[in-house]
Amino acid sequence: MSYRSVNLVVFAGIVALCLAIIYAMQSMRAPMEGDIGAWFVPSAVAWLIIGLCVVGVIRTLAVGRTETFVIPAFGRVLISILIIALFLVSWVYLGAFYLQMFVFLMVLSLIYRRPVGIDARQIIITTAVSAAITLFSYIVFAHLIYVDL
Repeated sequence: MSYRSVNLVVFAGIVALCLAIIYAMQSMRAPMEGDIGAWFVPSAVAWLIIGLCVVGVIRTLAVGRTETFVIPAFGRVLISILIIALFLVSWVYLGAFYLQMFVFLMVLSLIYRRPVGIDARQIIITTAVSAAITLFSYIVFAHLIYVDL
């Protein structure tokens, strides 16, 4: 796939998401005359993004690169997307967000570390970093902003 094709597909996806946002915001119109309501800002931003995508499409068609687009380590990217999806689904159905977050961070870190090599030191570092991020998230969500995950 060429860079030009990738850019056009990404712009089309962004425009589709913006149109979905605009459609969803139509139900949030202001009940009183003269009030802008909750729909105005998301809709305005969506229209702005659509305009920027149109500019991007024109620029891509005018001067877009035609060489082949390659994602290095594409397999790991797909595995990461699958693991993220599994994390979200398991969080919804199983709960235990912080435990799952720790395991998720450990698995992803080790997957991306595997090509270089994994030894006991790296496992200890990965465990410590994952635990620190999980603890920080717990403190922020549970004790600072009082969100029950």
